[in-house]
Amino acid sequence: MVECTIDKDKECLPDIIECEDFLKINTYMDSLYINVFRHDFILNTPQFNGVKVIIRKEPMDGNKEHGFIHMTHEDFSHKSKDPNDRTPDFRRCERLPWVRPIIENYECAMKNACGKILYWEELFRGYVRVHLLYEDERFLVVLERRNDVYMIITSFYLNKDWELEKRKQKYLRYQTQKTPLV
Repeated sequence: MVECTIDKDKECLPDIIECEDFLKINTYMDSLYINVFRHDFILNTPQFNGVKVIIRKEPMDGNKEHGFIHMTHEDFSHKSKDPNDRTPDFRRCERLPWVRPIIENYECAMKNACGKILYWEELFRGYVRVHLLYEDERFLVVLERRNDVYMIITSFYLNKDWELEKRKQKYLRYQTQKTPLV
């Protein structure tokens, strides 16, 4: 459990869910899908700033929505035209239970000025993307504003120091903007 400084009920992240046996990767992925993704994003819809958060359903990968694949797999080559041609990323998988609490507790973190979640916006192909970086844990969640909803684009662990630093610089630049994008 992540140690909390302001509000233990609002800011704590759940424990990560590790793959204990890599020979049972399919069982592990099915468990993440049913117990975390399906529960947190399909059966119970989260909200961000009072707005419904949805997942990307298409293209399906078997019986799993594209949103699940994107939040648990990585595209190392960036060459395939198949959006589901991705490799499991265990850092993403382990932290899947963190996505919903980061989305839902962003407001609490901002009100308490605890600095745990850094927020910035970027334009991407005509849409505003919201970035939520849980800096202490090096974990980023990206949402995209679509009319009257937000769509989860991805979430991932920042392995390298330069990746974390790059995101922190984007956050600092956003803080100096005069007008928000949303």
